[in-house]
Amino acid sequence: MNPDATSTAVPRPAATLVSFATEHVPESARVAMWEEHNTASLVGLTCQVPQRPAFRAREVNLALPRLQLASVTASPHAVKRNRRQVADTPAGSLAVYFAVTGEALLSSGDRACTVRPGQVLIVDADRPFVRSFAHGLRELAVTVPYEAIDLDTGSRGFPQVVGPGGAVVARALAALVQRSLRQPPPDPEHVEHEVLMMLTFIISGSVSNPLALQFLLAAELVRRRLADQSLSAAQVAAGVGVSERQLSRAFAHHGESYAHFVLRERLELARTRLTAAAPDTSIAEISRCCGFTAAAHFTRVFSALYGCPPRDVRDRS
Repeated sequence: MNPDATSTAVPRPAATLVSFATEHVPESARVAMWEEHNTASLVGLTCQVPQRPAFRAREVNLALPRLQLASVTASPHAVKRNRRQVADTPAGSLAVYFAVTGEALLSSGDRACTVRPGQVLIVDADRPFVRSFAHGLRELAVTVPYEAIDLDTGSRGFPQVVGPGGAVVARALAALVQRSLRQPPPDPEHVEHEVLMMLTFIISGSVSNPLALQFLLAAELVRRRLADQSLSAAQVAAGVGVSERQLSRAFAHHGESYAHFVLRERLELARTRLTAAAPDTSIAEISRCCGFTAAAHFTRVFSALYGCPPRDVRDRS
């Protein structure tokens, strides 16, 4: 290799969101185009809809290096993946569905169940199944190639419905997927690693790096409660199901303290809100909504991190 030559790093392609909606599609073509979109973006399904009212659906998709993420909203309908589709277009993947609103009936082989909001359904996309949504749905979806999750899918009982026992991990995973679908992650591979880690735990009950998983769960819990000024390490540890000492180990494994992480996340949330705030929004109000108890302290730590006071960020926006 020539020592005088300079190497240029090839930038990673950025993850981009893709949106699809039926509202501007003629009614006669909606179902066909919905099926076509999902075949390309998630998994091939046959869609059955009632005659009236007109079928309505909207989907936001994000492709990670190996996984596909989606947010789906639709009016009442049913979807089916039959033996013919499995044979003609094998998926080689698991499909994971997080129910947000609307109950879903599932039938697969000799198994039938109802999936309710807050639960997670995992199906083998290469086994026939039917899902029906009598009152419509809003859900998150992830498709995971068999080889990406490194599990013996043939020996596991799918479909699986994750209930209260896996609720903490499932909630954190849903939050991560939802956040990624609102703002594409700058490092898709890192997000994919986190999704796979949590999903592996949901299915198998264990992971190779428990400290990393505990950090992820704690981080998601903190992000959901940044506005809570009384949030403590003890509350977060209890929410994750570990001791405070173990929580400290998890954050140390990640390379920072619990207190520093919370401060950094609150400051980032504040900066986001400042850029969208009206000029007459008070700094005290924004700091309070981001979990700070004193506006003066907020101004001091914000200025130290970003090199300018929060008022300047708000006024520029």
